[in-house]
Amino acid sequence: MKKFLISTIGKNPNIIKSLKFIAEHFKFDKYCYLITEDENVQATFKDIRNFLVNSQKVKEGENFNQLLFKNSEDFDKIYKELEESNLKKEIKESKEKGWKIYLDYTYGTKAISGQVLFYLVNNRLVDFVVYVSGRRENGIVVDNFDPKTFNLSRFYLEQDWKKVIGFIKSFRFDAALQLINQYNLEGDIRSILDFYINLLSGKFEEVSRKKIGGESGDFIKLDVEKIYEVKIKLKNYLKAKKENLAEDVLKFEMGYFYDLIKISAFKNEYPQVLALFCSFLDKFLTYHLFLKRQLLDRDFIFDFKQINVVFKNKTSSITGKKTPVSLSIKLDEFLRVNDKSKSGSDDFVKIREVIEKRNNSIFGHGFYFPDKKDAELALRLTEAFFKEMEIEKQGEYFLYYPTDVKISSITL
Repeated sequence: MKKFLISTIGKNPNIIKSLKFIAEHFKFDKYCYLITEDENVQATFKDIRNFLVNSQKVKEGENFNQLLFKNSEDFDKIYKELEESNLKKEIKESKEKGWKIYLDYTYGTKAISGQVLFYLVNNRLVDFVVYVSGRRENGIVVDNFDPKTFNLSRFYLEQDWKKVIGFIKSFRFDAALQLINQYNLEGDIRSILDFYINLLSGKFEEVSRKKIGGESGDFIKLDVEKIYEVKIKLKNYLKAKKENLAEDVLKFEMGYFYDLIKISAFKNEYPQVLALFCSFLDKFLTYHLFLKRQLLDRDFIFDFKQINVVFKNKTSSITGKKTPVSLSIKLDEFLRVNDKSKSGSDDFVKIREVIEKRNNSIFGHGFYFPDKKDAELALRLTEAFFKEMEIEKQGEYFLYYPTDVKISSITL
């Protein structure tokens, strides 16, 4: 890891010992000194430049340069000079290469040191603050040098953590992961977020193999055993799918779509809610028609491989192959065989309304954009059907999702 030092230089000539010590101790790969036109500052700058050129073989213009401030006491003018300089660009280019940026701001005027610290921290341009402690004379460290380093990652993380919490609570695990990847965190927070990213993407094989454990409770207030329960559900689902256990497969998939519908509604993804509702309803009707109503030997057969329904004798006039039964036909058949429901019932009129809007949306063959009212209706119907299934949930969801996050025990 290469290191880039940005350092102020003050008027006291005795600071040269500290400047040399810092350079020798850390052996930076690049230097930029912030100076003024003051004679003492210029003399000290010349001394440190000669020292680095002779002892560390730095080359001016390549890995050694300076930024000259014309104003040393005016905050606004100092800020303007920082903005007009190439320093920000130079730092960003170094950070893009993986360099770490260090700031030693202990030697310049209070105005320059304070504004430089504020400017670099506010723009996330510095990673570490360094300084030298030891025996002092007239406020200047002259011997018994002891280097100190402060890692600003903790500070930045605390500023970002509200965003991380917001992302996790709104199920934007990918955004949370992208943000925390900037920090070298200990523990399992990355693996937990990655776990949920894959889960919501339907990558069940990968999720079932993921290892989660250790210190996850330090980051997300959840019981790690809950995640193991999810993994067990996934493994049982994959086994059921392999063995063509249609009832177990359909129950799991209904639960999974139930979660996705609730999450999409929470995120105001209205077209997605209607599309997912139709997938959920398709599985619900399939479950009732072919498993609960035992119609396998009558009008329909079940295609286990594609979790689909086809007419036993109906073939396409074009391809000669069996064709899938549409959702509308499934709904009609459900109404016909379900004694509790009638074709004119209010709920099923609303179901047809949702299906029609989905078909006319961008997920179907039209340009209708579903609104909040459409999504709320689809969610309410989903809740009603899911309740009828009596499928065991974990809290509000079929699978477990973290909702309460804290920063108290994070270590860097």
